[in-house]
Amino acid sequence: NTDESGEQPTKRQRTSDPVLQILHEAIEEFPTADMYVQVIRFTRDYGERLDKIVESTKLIERVFESASDLFNTELVLEYSGYLVSKEKVDQAMDILTQFHLKEQTDVPVLLRLSQ
Repeated sequence: NTDESGEQPTKRQRTSDPVLQILHEAIEEFPTADMYVQVIRFTRDYGERLDKIVESTKLIERVFESASDLFNTELVLEYSGYLVSKEKVDQAMDILTQFHLKEQTDVPVLLRLSQ
């Protein structure tokens, strides 16, 4: 299987849920910090409301993995909140501390660290 240029097409990761699949494709097409934040927020809510926790968790973890180069305050706060919700408080503290040390002036991250 090759495309017109003779190269192998990349395989997109698939999920059995069409809504989560569309979100996954959206972040592949528009990999911005804002898109990642919106996908994370929607996916967390969607997974909880429709009891699709396992599938939504997998997508959220892929989003965080993909977004590591784009971390901004909002994304770091979403990530740390997600980790705390999964009872990974130490990992959340590490992420917040690393981001704070890198940015130095980030007040929302300092506030989260103090809680």
